[in-house]
Amino acid sequence: DNKPVRRYKKRLNFVKCDHCDHQARGRSALSRHMKKVHMLDVNMPYKCEHCDYGCTKMASLNRHLFTHSVYPCSRCS
Repeated sequence: DNKPVRRYKKRLNFVKCDHCDHQARGRSALSRHMKKVHMLDVNMPYKCEHCDYGCTKMASLNRHLFTHSVYPCSRCS
């Protein structure tokens, strides 16, 4: 009864994003995509005073604010 060991991952069903052409490997990956790319269902307490950028971490806001001093950000232009 020596059965071969399966060394490949089970194929996951791809789930398509409703907002873009992205296809994620499962619902949890789609949820991460939605939060990261489309900023849905995310409370963004840190807002930029120069544009509509919002984020969840102060460090991200500071990095974004630096872009305003160097060159116009993609959301402003």
